[in-house]
Amino acid sequence: MSTISDLIQHPALITHLTGLSNYSWIHFCDGKKELIAKPLLYFEKRLPQFLRIHKTALINPYYVEEYKAPPRNKMAGSVGLWGGITLPVGRRRWSELAGVLAQSPLLETGVTNAGVAKTPSLEPMRLNLFVVMADELKRLLLQQLIDQIGPHWNLNFFSSPGALKQALINADDSAMPALMILDGGKQTSSAFAMLELIKDHPQFRLTPTLITIPPNSPDLMDKGYATGANSVIPQPQGVFDFMAVFEKVLRYWLYMVSAPYRVAVMQ
Repeated sequence: MSTISDLIQHPALITHLTGLSNYSWIHFCDGKKELIAKPLLYFEKRLPQFLRIHKTALINPYYVEEYKAPPRNKMAGSVGLWGGITLPVGRRRWSELAGVLAQSPLLETGVTNAGVAKTPSLEPMRLNLFVVMADELKRLLLQQLIDQIGPHWNLNFFSSPGALKQALINADDSAMPALMILDGGKQTSSAFAMLELIKDHPQFRLTPTLITIPPNSPDLMDKGYATGANSVIPQPQGVFDFMAVFEKVLRYWLYMVSAPYRVAVMQ
């Protein structure tokens, strides 16, 4: 049986919590939920990045897709969460919530369902991480991981290898990636084709490039390294495994390894 510490070890997996009296439901991004004999106040203190929007609800702001102001005085507003969930916002909490969401990480990074995210403004010494990942949930989880452990990186999402290729063609020197991740779990052939293009290209071949593959695929593992991948990662099964694996992967590549600077201008 999981302990409370286990359940909240990765807050990014939690979309929201709902409570009544001395009990709380923890709602996870994969649709699962756990009933815990603790009030919401207990979790509010342990999840400071979450927002208390109502006496019965605590939310992870990364999963907010929309929010609506109270239609009239003395009426509640609402927030729409990822997955089609709508929760009420208490009248006294609306102003604070609207102010926080106006500057939320999701709005800043511009993560969308189609194509590439908006590129954040480049700050001194910030490096670009380009990620091909079509799965919206995985992108949300990865965004939270980056904001937690690698805030000095600009994260840019692409829905397909083709979108990444176009971005590399059009990007100027300052927008070139220092690290790339290709999600080859469902787009295996196109991801490997993109990996081959990167490693054959004189401007990008030194850029560390990681690729994920379906689990239990030793042939693809060999192919990935033979093509020049710097890491080949078997696709984690389930959101908990995804967080555990990518936290280790990102900590290694964002902190232990020195990415080459201005690789794109090398001839």
